Amino acid sequence: MCDRLEKVLINGVSILENSGYSIFYITCLSDELKELIRNFLVPICHGVKKTEKYQNSKSYSYENTIKEFIKRYDNKTTKQKKGLIGEFLFHVLLCNFKKEFTTNTPFFNLEERNVKKGFDAVLNKTGTTELWIAEVKSGELNKGKQNELAKNLLNTAKRDLVKRLPDSFSLWQNAINGAEVAISEARSEKEAFINLLTEMSDKSSNNEIKSSDVNVVLVGTVFAGLQNKVFETEISKKYQELSQEHIFKNIYLFVIQKELYQKVYNFLKEEGKESDE
Repeated sequence: MCDRLEKVLINGVSILENSGYSIFYITCLSDELKELIRNFLVPICHGVKKTEKYQNSKSYSYENTIKEFIKRYDNKTTKQKKGLIGEFLFHVLLCNFKKEFTTNTPFFNLEERNVKKGFDAVLNKTGTTELWIAEVKSGELNKGKQNELAKNLLNTAKRDLVKRLPDSFSLWQNAINGAEVAISEARSEKEAFINLLTEMSDKSSNNEIKSSDVNVVLVGTVFAGLQNKVFETEISKKYQELSQEHIFKNIYLFVIQKELYQKVYNFLKEEGKESDE
């Protein structure tokens, strides 16, 4: 059982957190959560800088961004749809409730509507150039075993980064391109952070990147009924286990539990219909 009470953030969203992890429970797609999605959809999808620069452009309007989201979603496999919604929820929750991190990655793939080829998210500790790489994995469960699924997703995220980081020149190039459109000109650390990404790209081209050089956020999105919640004690143990492996420089675990991934899509679909009326 969880040994502490959850903190209610807004109606429909609560959290259990410690220094090395956060567990978000989304019990419903409340009006408050819908409003956060409305407010953050465009900058999350396109990047803050591009949104600011083209704020009067129809291409970067809320209505057009919904249409683009739907197009990207509809041509995906079921597994990819779960991953897309899981990653989107990570961005929404991070932007609103984990202010110690700042994202520097647009949610939309810059080149095409296919699956993103770069890191899921490139983050920094807010106000600094401390680099963190996020990897998001999502899965669905009909009943029970929510703790096992959460830990399996975190393990998969870990293995994926361990495999990709040593041979990651193209990933760092994508990270630089993403940061250019995602980071607001008003952020004082922008130039220094992009320079840091360029240094990482240079190291990667010389095969000098090791996973132990990189801070990571491992994200597991569990689509399962909230009658059986992911236990904090299990995630705390997982954090200790992964930290003691010393595979990465530092680790932060980010777990999300929500019943149905389709409800986010259905909400955006309805929003799109209303904008057409």
